[in-house]
Amino acid sequence: MKKSYLDDYTLLLIKDDEILYKSQKKWLYPTWECINKFGGRISDCILYDRIIGLAAAKLISHSGIASEIYSPKVSRDAIGFLQDSMIELTFENEFKYIEKEPGAGRCEAEEIALKMKPDEFYEYMKTNFFN
Repeated sequence: MKKSYLDDYTLLLIKDDEILYKSQKKWLYPTWECINKFGGRISDCILYDRIIGLAAAKLISHSGIASEIYSPKVSRDAIGFLQDSMIELTFENEFKYIEKEPGAGRCEAEEIALKMKPDEFYEYMKTNFFN
């Protein structure tokens, strides 16, 4: 794991050793900005993210930008989904799911992502969170 990349940023998108996108934002904001900037324009990139849950995994898969993901922390649901999506995943720690806050259950985006296909989830997020 190239920890040095994630020491300064929450998300990086790299292609051919060139950083195409970097962010220090939190939650799904960097993922959303990145996939909307590059989705449909590029593919076979490497994405570095500090934490990958099912919501991020479905958005990344929908965009088609990444063939590889590196993350220190990945949820069980995201691991299974990314394996099924044929996106190579390297991670350090697995966790059950992203919580609203400790002990409060799944966060809303993760709960919604469980019930939708990637394209449906993208449209839902576009309409309800990022409009």
